[in-house]
Amino acid sequence: MGRSLAGLLGAAALACQAVAAPAARPGKAVGDCIWGAGALAYFNLPLETQRIVCPAGGVVVLDAYAELQRTPLVAYRHPKGELLRLPVMSARVNPADDVEIQVSAPAQLWSYGDDGVKRNETGDIVLGTKWAAFRERGPLPGAGVRWTVKLPNASDQTGLGTDQPDVGAQLLVSRTLGSRLQLDGNMGLLIMGDPTHQVDQVDVFTYGVAASGRISDRLAGVFEVAGMSGKQRFKPQCDARAGLVWEGPWPTTLLYAAVAAPLDRHSPEWGVRLGVGWAPSFSSR
Repeated sequence: MGRSLAGLLGAAALACQAVAAPAARPGKAVGDCIWGAGALAYFNLPLETQRIVCPAGGVVVLDAYAELQRTPLVAYRHPKGELLRLPVMSARVNPADDVEIQVSAPAQLWSYGDDGVKRNETGDIVLGTKWAAFRERGPLPGAGVRWTVKLPNASDQTGLGTDQPDVGAQLLVSRTLGSRLQLDGNMGLLIMGDPTHQVDQVDVFTYGVAASGRISDRLAGVFEVAGMSGKQRFKPQCDARAGLVWEGPWPTTLLYAAVAAPLDRHSPEWGVRLGVGWAPSFSSR
């Protein structure tokens, strides 16, 4: 498993470095990780792995996407089937230098199980705060921390939620290599409702490693391996995601698409994500 993950990440980094592309325009990203330009400087979409960069003052980062997955059987929760999340919306603001406040939630969840039963539910809300504690300096990467809490709106009666809050903390590391490649890594702890038992909670180790490379002046390729692992009855999950991000067609906007594949038998069999991001500025300057 470890060798296969290392091989995937190595291949992604080599592919990004091999792309013949013009130098990136500098972005206004807090933390000195200036990969990207315009809207691309604020996003690490469509990935789950977080960057340490925060929006500039007066900028609000808005995002909405649709995701379709082929989910595995989860005991006591739901059968195998298709899960549609539409739309998943998020907003990020910068109340102070190197600080970001996040809020995200799926507006609706639709599950179409192989047992023929259709389920529908409102998604959980996730609140987060990110702090870019150390800016990138010389050979040292930038580093920060992120705290999250999930508000349990989705009911366990439908099998789409746990009816329990989740609390998490992560260490974030970001490093730019030249003007075309950005590497990001996350690891942390998540205290979550056990998706296979109705009343238990588990402590889960979360991780993610991502590479983002500029293909052209307005197009980027992204890749990540992310997952979680826990003790006792929790089944580890790990998947790989690859996608493209296009800056445009309007100022401070981007469109993105990604596909996901499992690296273990407990993750969704496949996933497709399509979305749009917008970073309007309300600065008086």
